[in-house]
Amino acid sequence: MSHGVEVLIPIAGHIDPSKEKERLEKDILKAQKESSGLAGRLNNPDYVGRAPADVVAKDRERLTELADKVDRLRAAIAVVGEITG
Repeated sequence: MSHGVEVLIPIAGHIDPSKEKERLEKDILKAQKESSGLAGRLNNPDYVGRAPADVVAKDRERLTELADKVDRLRAAIAVVGEITG
């Protein structure tokens, strides 16, 4: 997704729902792992105190982006679940 643009394409009959769910879950785990690392860094007063302000701001922005990504992926899993019934 780029700049808040989201494109929806009918997928019923075009994907294997179980494989798609597995892929989405893998993407969630990857985003959560990155998010956990960033949160750990940002919760470290030494890092926040010593890192350049723009780097810390960029990390905070990325943490927000990752949370949004996880939300979108969970919503996609729900849609895939609706396809399988």
